[in-house]
Amino acid sequence: MRLHGAAREVSQHTNIKLTQVAEQIHKHGQGAAPPDVLLGELHAALARHATSRPV
Repeated sequence: MRLHGAAREVSQHTNIKLTQVAEQIHKHGQGAAPPDVLLGELHAALARHATSRPV
């Protein structure tokens, strides 16, 4: 759930459709480099979610 929430935030903050964000995350998992703006925002969103919810 954390990744989905982070992906939704990335989509909202970068004005990139959620499906495109998910596609870029999937491609990154396969070794492709995501766009810098997406990568930076994803790191920030994941950090926010990591500190806001206990694991």
